[in-house]
Amino acid sequence: MRFNKRSASLVAAAMGALILAPIQPPSAFATTAQAKNSTISISSGKLIIFASGVQTFTNPAAIYTSAVVNGTPKNFFINNSGSFTSSRFAMTISLPANSNVSAFRRCNINVAFTGTNVCASGSSTTQSITPGSAVTYVLSTTPNSFYCFQLVQNMTGVITVSTSASTSFITTSVTNS
Repeated sequence: MRFNKRSASLVAAAMGALILAPIQPPSAFATTAQAKNSTISISSGKLIIFASGVQTFTNPAAIYTSAVVNGTPKNFFINNSGSFTSSRFAMTISLPANSNVSAFRRCNINVAFTGTNVCASGSSTTQSITPGSAVTYVLSTTPNSFYCFQLVQNMTGVITVSTSASTSFITTSVTNS
């Protein structure tokens, strides 16, 4: 049998191709994708919602506490002195033992009571209350805004009002283009 140099090199090339074939990267098929531009606004600030006896945007950093008298309307304010709009807040009101609430109202945003059940403008809205339990009020509060509440109950003693708000209550928007 006669060997030809040329045949040997063809055999060597074929064997090399078979050995290298499994380690070659697979072929990829390209597809087209549609590009999207998105804009997300990110800001920093504070969510500050608190109760007070007078309308103020200076946070006392304490739970509001005040004396209440049987049958006498008690006004207090829920203030937003932060830099975010909140879609809601929670408020817990504790009253003297065995109190019964005969009226619990609020005025519109940024309007205070001028007398019993009389708002400076517009009319008052009756609110639900469960003394001693947290109640979440779905009321939007913009920065530097307030709600005035009025409570009438049948015992003399002390009222405490505490508030809380979650960052999940901050209203935001996402814009896609």
